[in-house]
Amino acid sequence: MKMLRMFLVVIALMGTAMARDDKDFGRDHIGQWCRNRIAILERAERDALTAYSYGEIEEALDHLVRGLRRAEANIEPYYTGALTTKAIRRGLSIYEEMDEVLEGQRLRAKTLAHFLFEDYIFIKEVANKLDIPYYSSSKKKRCFYCKNKGHKKFEKLFINFSRKQVRMVLDHLADEDWQEGVKTVFPLGDSAGYLSALELSVNYLADDLASSFYANKYACAIEDLDYLFDRLYQYNHDGTGYPNDFIAVQQSYFDARAVVGGSGSGCGLGRDFNMDYGSSEKSRTKTIRRQNYYVRNGETTRIDLRGEESQYIEKLIIYAEGVRYDASFEVTVNGRRRDIKGTVYAPGRDPRYFVTIKEPVRSIEFRGTMGKAKVLKIKAVYQHRWW
Repeated sequence: MKMLRMFLVVIALMGTAMARDDKDFGRDHIGQWCRNRIAILERAERDALTAYSYGEIEEALDHLVRGLRRAEANIEPYYTGALTTKAIRRGLSIYEEMDEVLEGQRLRAKTLAHFLFEDYIFIKEVANKLDIPYYSSSKKKRCFYCKNKGHKKFEKLFINFSRKQVRMVLDHLADEDWQEGVKTVFPLGDSAGYLSALELSVNYLADDLASSFYANKYACAIEDLDYLFDRLYQYNHDGTGYPNDFIAVQQSYFDARAVVGGSGSGCGLGRDFNMDYGSSEKSRTKTIRRQNYYVRNGETTRIDLRGEESQYIEKLIIYAEGVRYDASFEVTVNGRRRDIKGTVYAPGRDPRYFVTIKEPVRSIEFRGTMGKAKVLKIKAVYQHRWW
């Protein structure tokens, strides 16, 4: 009899534990599903980076494509509303369209791999900064996404998600340069891949805006996006819409940039909304490096950021001094040498220098322009926004 009672107690305890697990899973199962997608992508990304570092571009591309397809496979209907699902499926659609138009091109594999590396970053940002915080819950906050005050803000964040898709193409499949005093855009890789990716991403943004309850507010932007999509579609499919590749790249780039650029003038979408859904804190300052860095004239010192350091940085606070003589160096981020964020002039010891960044940062570069400078410490002011 005693053994029977003990057995029943064990069964009851097991049932309570299982019920608690089910309850926790029910509160956060979409967030957990997003984390699983991230894990799949990160494994594929590591394999792809290894292959890419050895010059095996086709192998790297294969890892990236298979990772994206595994993340997209067997998505149950319950998860189709998550923006992570939308980001994964749209990434695959853009890849497949680019792959078709780039068939036989010399830079096909490198162009596609470059796009997918950036797309992986985008998908992980969607999961980490939108879906997971939005669907998260706790004992004190059982159903954060059920509160009416959260829905309106999420609609605004959804607009940013859609706009970022276009920006990803503009920022990572094209590059601006000055040619004889004129700003000129050059596609990275083959122009057909860039034009194809921009066509789809512009169409996605127009559809997302039209389906939002902010549609009336953005009616002008929707009209401009529809017009741009029609021209790109015509040029990509039958060669009309633009006279040649060069003009197609220039006009489509600046037309799209005018809508998503954030100035808010004309038919532009205006500034980004705050994308850190669950936080009310606006900014924080953190020391990211304490060791000394020497920056010599004509040389570049690169500092890679990892994990939580690699976020949207509002500004850098740099403590530096000249070694023996005055020194100066330029500050850039993410390897973009032409986009100089600021120049630090160090006449001996000086308390600190402020450099405005206002973008997500994966690396910081100091390029010496005079003398030899010693960077003593670097602080970053992180802004709580998505991108």
